[in-house]
Amino acid sequence: MDNPFQSKGKASPEAFCDRDDVLVEMIKTLKTGTSVALAASRRSGKSWMAQTLLARLRKEGFLTAYLDLIHVHSPLQWIERFAGAVLNSISATPEELFQVTRRFLPSLNLSSVSADAAGYRLRIPADMSEKELSAAADQIYTLPRLIAKETGKSIAVCMDEYPEILSFLEPHVIERLKKRLHDTKDVVYLLASTRPKLIEEVLGEEALEEGLVRIFHLRQIPAERWEDYILGRFRKSGFTVDRETAAGIVKATHGYSYYTQLVCAHLWSIRKASRRLLPEDSEGIADWVLDQEDAYFEQIWRGLTKPRKSFLAAVAQDPQSQVFSSDFRAAHRLPPASTLQAVVKHLEDEGLIERNGTCRVVDPFFQEWLRRNVV
Repeated sequence: MDNPFQSKGKASPEAFCDRDDVLVEMIKTLKTGTSVALAASRRSGKSWMAQTLLARLRKEGFLTAYLDLIHVHSPLQWIERFAGAVLNSISATPEELFQVTRRFLPSLNLSSVSADAAGYRLRIPADMSEKELSAAADQIYTLPRLIAKETGKSIAVCMDEYPEILSFLEPHVIERLKKRLHDTKDVVYLLASTRPKLIEEVLGEEALEEGLVRIFHLRQIPAERWEDYILGRFRKSGFTVDRETAAGIVKATHGYSYYTQLVCAHLWSIRKASRRLLPEDSEGIADWVLDQEDAYFEQIWRGLTKPRKSFLAAVAQDPQSQVFSSDFRAAHRLPPASTLQAVVKHLEDEGLIERNGTCRVVDPFFQEWLRRNVV
């Protein structure tokens, strides 16, 4: 029997835990022609939520497109990936899609459309000038509307890690995209991000105040629901497990979706012969997770400047509200408050810390990693 727990890859409906109320409300909002933004902390199941939402929309008769912007680094990639994702929403051969794109967007000067395991891939000339790329990036936003008109169906386009557009698109191109978020009821957008503060800035006050985009903040799943999910998945695969053991797993993973699925998948694998879980199996989970995530946390750490590292280490060791106070700065050898404000804003924008009364590292395992390795 296959492992019933899943922490990576494409989300399966059976592996999805709870949050049906949020899904229903998001679908209801999208069906009115209003785009939505999904804000969540890292490792909380945001991408799975987005993929599950798209799957349900397809059952409602929508065309859907999914684009992960974390893998896009230039206007050229943006054009190819955005168009490719939208074209993946319709059933056609590469040649048919090539003709559709040439007909709808002749300025792209498309060179080919190919199909691989990831779906359809567009190729446009790499020697396009910046002016040509800017014009093409601007035009590409019309493709979902044209597809909707051609097929007579509504289309939902998901852009995962939406704030990444700030790193590779010109401001005027981003402004055009904002206008496209609400220019037709037949095209709606799901904009997901692990940086709640930054996504609000990217969307703009006007869109939020006028209700053109509705933000959903993904909260943590209650412990009792997690326990029911864990018990159900293990027992369905023939395991003997009690609620005390399930509660121990949820406590050890802090109820984070990714970590809970990761740990359950691990425990299922090492206990599949006996088909029995015991309360002591939840012991040592934190150490195991930290070992699994070490390379990921190291990558985050190496990508920070020295002032940001210093502050992150300080709040990992000593979470508190008065992070700009002279006492806190002196205790941790931090820069002046004026300099520190920019540091804090960046870390908050990146979703690494949050200030809700107390300033703290969002991911409890990253906090523990910092305490063990750099504090």
